[in-house]
Amino acid sequence: MGVSVDNCLAFFLCWDKYQVRLDRLIEKTQRQYDLKAYDRLAWVGRALYKLHWGQFNLKTELRSKSGEPHNLLMTCGLLLGQLQRLSGEELLGFFDAVCSCRKENAHTLDALTKLRNRVRKRLLE
Repeated sequence: MGVSVDNCLAFFLCWDKYQVRLDRLIEKTQRQYDLKAYDRLAWVGRALYKLHWGQFNLKTELRSKSGEPHNLLMTCGLLLGQLQRLSGEELLGFFDAVCSCRKENAHTLDALTKLRNRVRKRLLE
């Protein structure tokens, strides 16, 4: 997948809010007249502007599902092109070191492999 670090935030905001990849949303607005797609693209731009000025409220403006630490880490890691390279054991080590969920036994090889496959599939649609 691989997205530049500069574009990762825009990709993530679009994905989190609409479950649509930013490049697909841009494509849609360029191919045909689609006011709904344009409004969504405008929301991403507005969110980036608000983030820049410290006016973006993470708790009220992002979807709660993707705000869950595992989905958030996996989505950003896959967008940046880093997590698909890791073996299962390396992925497990990454989540144990970085994830803030603090849940006992939350990181299992099976669960993280399934999450990676599920998020990767959604991102490639």
